[in-house]
Amino acid sequence: MNFIKTAYKGLFFIACLFATSANATLITLTETQEQTVNFQDFDFNWTIDDWALNTTAELVLEVQGDFGFSDLSENESFTILLESLSLGVHGGFEGGLGGWTSLVANNGINAWRVTRSFTISAIDMINLLADETFAIAVNFNAGAHTEFGVLGNVNPYVTATVNYTQATSVPEPSTLAFIALSVLGLSLRRKHNV
Repeated sequence: MNFIKTAYKGLFFIACLFATSANATLITLTETQEQTVNFQDFDFNWTIDDWALNTTAELVLEVQGDFGFSDLSENESFTILLESLSLGVHGGFEGGLGGWTSLVANNGINAWRVTRSFTISAIDMINLLADETFAIAVNFNAGAHTEFGVLGNVNPYVTATVNYTQATSVPEPSTLAFIALSVLGLSLRRKHNV
């Protein structure tokens, strides 16, 4: 009977180790880049080699620039690319925000500051991280001129935040078995000495 109880404790210990190892941590990476050149491209690159397989990720963008259409410029927009994956063309916010949240109201010169969250599927993450690099490009087109994008002397900018689940190291089965046998041996030895 004592042996069965000891064996049960050992199995319980292994289960606890698996439960602890299976936990993952949400990691947030943030990079901010500001540029002041007309027709600018904003590029972000992170090395991600610890992503937990089969989990989604979240990309949060905050963008400021000239994206209205009441001035003389036409087609004021920006394109979002995750390597070969396109998240679309965005802009012309006076006609509707299209999923974006306005952080600053139109100040009369067509300047907008908006934010939006995009969910990246697990399958897309596998493709994006094939080279262990998460690359984002937010490209302003020719209509989004810097002089119209200024808000309170703050030039156009993009802030990108990536939220992903970090994989934790899982002990090998042989390591777990060794630990369990050690615990069993110590328990049996203690009982034998009593």
